[in-house]
Amino acid sequence: MSASISLMYGGYDVRQPLGRSPELGFKINLRARNITAGTHVYIPRMNCEVNLYSAGDLEASSRSDGVFLGFISILEPVFTDAKETSVCNAYVPISGSAMEKMLSIRSKGRLVCFEITCEGLYFVYESKNGYYHLRGKDNFKGRVEKMLPTAESTRYITLTTEEFTEIVKELKHFELLRVEVPVYMTDVPPESHISKALSLLKSAGEKLTHGDCTGALLDVRNAIANHLTETQDKERVLKSDIKQRFIEKVPSQAIDTYKESLVHFEKSVTSTLARIHKFVHEDSDKLKLAPLREDVELAYFETLHAARYLSQRIA
Repeated sequence: MSASISLMYGGYDVRQPLGRSPELGFKINLRARNITAGTHVYIPRMNCEVNLYSAGDLEASSRSDGVFLGFISILEPVFTDAKETSVCNAYVPISGSAMEKMLSIRSKGRLVCFEITCEGLYFVYESKNGYYHLRGKDNFKGRVEKMLPTAESTRYITLTTEEFTEIVKELKHFELLRVEVPVYMTDVPPESHISKALSLLKSAGEKLTHGDCTGALLDVRNAIANHLTETQDKERVLKSDIKQRFIEKVPSQAIDTYKESLVHFEKSVTSTLARIHKFVHEDSDKLKLAPLREDVELAYFETLHAARYLSQRIA
């Protein structure tokens, strides 16, 4: 006697094993089909392979080539029959490189998509007079399917933007940009340009964490163009009020040294802005060229370094 094994996606979970990388879990609803009442199926273990894709929509009608994400052994035995659905969880470790791949997919405006293939050995038992009698055994292999809103099923598990954002929040280990930006509110008024620049950079960091590279780059651009610099004689320079407050705060015996520092950071932020304008139009939010995540991170960290230094010196 043989059976067919149905595998359906039932949701996701995130857990943090002690001393190991966080794991993304996939709930699998398992059910035996083509068996009679009173017949039970026992699966002692399952092996699952998880692959990562980039999808254009929830149906994953257009996909990139798959990237191997992990191989999982589910050692917890599964018992099921024709009437009941059993649930098991497949947890795949999420390394830093895996998270980078997923964030890269989102930065290109596409959706994160998984394909899970499971295989194992099952035994079919018949219950009769209080005893279980072995009626057969066989190997099975199948993909975990997800039910779509159209009531059709697909073998690709595509995460919505909201689901991916929630997963990133839960995978706190991989909030790659957990950089504290000190704003000394006692002497730096919230309406000041340096404070507004730091607020935009904080927003940029949050967007980078969630894979919104374009939004992050625009925030960095606006922080520099609107709050850290101004145009004088057709040339970008640090804002006059920032320079003035900076010079007022430095010791008189070290003023020449700090003037050199001021020139350094002025060159840093203006050259960063010039580089950003190779990707974004100066007078709009339209892209000239899609930036790589690495390009956005470079602009973000350079500007954050300068803004933090200036805020600390003028506070």
